[in-house]
Amino acid sequence: MEVIFTDPFKKDIPYFLRGEVTDYQTSPEGVLYREVYSKKDNDKRLIRLNYFHELDPNNPSAFDEFERFWTSLDLSNIKTLVFDGYTGLEYLARVKADAMPHQAEDGWFVPREAKKMMQNYLRSYFYGIPCNLAMVGHVS
Repeated sequence: MEVIFTDPFKKDIPYFLRGEVTDYQTSPEGVLYREVYSKKDNDKRLIRLNYFHELDPNNPSAFDEFERFWTSLDLSNIKTLVFDGYTGLEYLARVKADAMPHQAEDGWFVPREAKKMMQNYLRSYFYGIPCNLAMVGHVS
């Protein structure tokens, strides 16, 4: 299972209960991740959590990081891809859109641009992936 994790840290604990958890590592694409291995077979990776968080909203980079990660992802070896959560990914798109040049009086620019970014993935990429797709959304 490959997880694109945009929720706050510590909400990843349920994944860790499945096995032995590695320390934080950084991929060649610069993505922070952790892996969970089977308790019975230490060579069997069960889960890889890829973390995408905006550390500096004034200089956003998380959505760009996600896009670099997505283009490097080999879906042929993944049985299940999880977005946990969709809401966080949409937030990253909004932060990126807000940092784009625009007129302050155009109050619809940020939601409109963020929607375009998300629709690009929802309609083009996620639609035809060759594995199970789970999107976790949070509502209040």
